[in-house]
Amino acid sequence: MGRVLRRDVLGAYGGGRPQDAGDPRGFQRVLEAALAAWTAAGESGPEAESWPAFRARTERALADVAGALGKGQQAVVFTSGGVIATLCGALLGSPETHLVPYSRVAVNAGITKIATGRSGLTLVSFNEHGHFDGPAAEFVTYR
Repeated sequence: MGRVLRRDVLGAYGGGRPQDAGDPRGFQRVLEAALAAWTAAGESGPEAESWPAFRARTERALADVAGALGKGQQAVVFTSGGVIATLCGALLGSPETHLVPYSRVAVNAGITKIATGRSGLTLVSFNEHGHFDGPAAEFVTYR
């Protein structure tokens, strides 16, 4: 979702609460409530980018990347957990339902795989982070 949009959503629906390293669970509760309110508001919310506009923009970006690939080609895209949660939810049929729970568990530098083929786009895996096992576990972060 990106830092700027997250601040905007928190400003509109979460009282503008900043992330507090001393209270990560409290911030998570506020963030999740703000995301739920954002998706529920539809086009009528006070934020700079509505949920439907954000969802359409992220789905369009995925379609653009997939459409630019030839047979057997791959692409690597770096983005935020909110975008990934939105796209995974869309591929599973309900982005509004999946945004909060997928955002909650998305790790920074996790790998999500989406395949494109004759039947369209398919979510193959979400949030792989085995590369952080063992000594690298200390590098796992959220948001």
